[in-house]
Amino acid sequence: MVAASYAATTPNVSEGDIGYPSVAAAFEALKAKPGVKPIDQGGWTIIAEDDGSTIWSFTPPGHAAYPAVVKRRLVKKGNDLTVDMAALCQAEKSACDKLVEEFKQLNERMKQTIAARTSPAATQTASTSGDPAKDKKVEKMTQDFFKLRDAKNVEATYELMTASQRATISKQEWLKRAEEFTAKAGEQTSRTIKKVTWYKDPPGISPGIYAAVDFFGTYANLPVYCGYIAWQDRGDGTFGVQRLEEGYIDTGTFKKLSSAQVEDSKRAMMCR
Repeated sequence: MVAASYAATTPNVSEGDIGYPSVAAAFEALKAKPGVKPIDQGGWTIIAEDDGSTIWSFTPPGHAAYPAVVKRRLVKKGNDLTVDMAALCQAEKSACDKLVEEFKQLNERMKQTIAARTSPAATQTASTSGDPAKDKKVEKMTQDFFKLRDAKNVEATYELMTASQRATISKQEWLKRAEEFTAKAGEQTSRTIKKVTWYKDPPGISPGIYAAVDFFGTYANLPVYCGYIAWQDRGDGTFGVQRLEEGYIDTGTFKKLSSAQVEDSKRAMMCR
């Protein structure tokens, strides 16, 4: 479900929208709620509510769709989890349309991730994989992937991606994002592989064998950094990166959060 309202100056609020008359009003109201702390993620302001099930994403100044806010909520319908979304954008309509489309794609990826991780028919856990050597292999590949990125050998990480994943992002954009992350994060200080989970024919992507490697780490400017890399087994003894999902909390934000708020933020980022 996507409900979006657009306006160049005065918001056109309708039933089913975000519930606030403007982006600024939404931000001030949310910020004033007990136990809520805004988090800076790459310039975006992220606010989590309801134990991490409702996420508000505010565009940063300078973004084509600024000011805008996107509200996403995980909702259980029967046995399925879906993502309900509402957006209020006070920029030009073309920029607003693009923003909503980008979030639709993010929602699909989120739903695919949830479906893949919760579908008993699609999941084969590491404990029952029967091949600890393959677990160790993808763990080492993951560590090597990050060593390449930390050493700013980003082109090599791009070449590790599957052809289908490279089709979704250009090398130039990949290099740009990595450069921005490195500038934000500083030096890597720790990284731990938390879990390896194997999936067979997960929904929403090409059939095959995949390994999701969950990690948790820290950087000089990021006391919380976590996510997962999904590797696709090519069937010839090699693997390719099918997806990289990562989230973080920077030092300034971390100091303002209580331990409970940190845990809520981790859940919002789907950290394991």
